[in-house]
Amino acid sequence: MATHDPAAPLTEPEIVHCLFSTGTAVEITAHVARIIAWVDVPRLETEMPERRVIARLVMPDDVARRLSKQLQRGLSRGGN
Repeated sequence: MATHDPAAPLTEPEIVHCLFSTGTAVEITAHVARIIAWVDVPRLETEMPERRVIARLVMPDDVARRLSKQLQRGLSRGGN
């Protein structure tokens, strides 16, 4: 796609759930960034802590850089 072309519209032929995460880890390889998201599982005092993986996002490094910039800009403005 040429840089002057408008962005393609987002479509959602199947429902994609929004997942709430209490933590993330990032792995960077040669040309790919992987974000692993988890939730801290509620537990009794006698049980071991558990972080349950709920999603893995893998993206090319240029997309990860854009995401990082978008997050920095958005969070510096207070969210919305």
